[in-house]
Amino acid sequence: MGAPTGINGTLGIWSYDYSTVNFDNGEVTGWYDSGSNLLVNIEKVDSNKNIFSIGSTYQDVVDVMGTPTGINGTLGIWNYDYSTVNFDNGDVSGWSDTSNNLMVH
Repeated sequence: MGAPTGINGTLGIWSYDYSTVNFDNGEVTGWYDSGSNLLVNIEKVDSNKNIFSIGSTYQDVVDVMGTPTGINGTLGIWNYDYSTVNFDNGDVSGWSDTSNNLMVH
């Protein structure tokens, strides 16, 4: 990514223009790519999936939706634009389809 445009060492947040990457003990715990400039990717395993639902896994959601625009690993929330997917112990526990873009059932 190169040099960040800002660092908050206390909170463990690095900024790249309008995007942020969160760290805890030197490991990435999340990000928000509001500037569409982060080079993040989670690989799809099964591109034939077309919906996810309550109980779906992280990988199920990636297979349907692709890489999220943001992840809050501490709270278990993934963002797809303004929509959110909530996880509990690695399984989907709920969502908010604010951007009307989630492929849910």
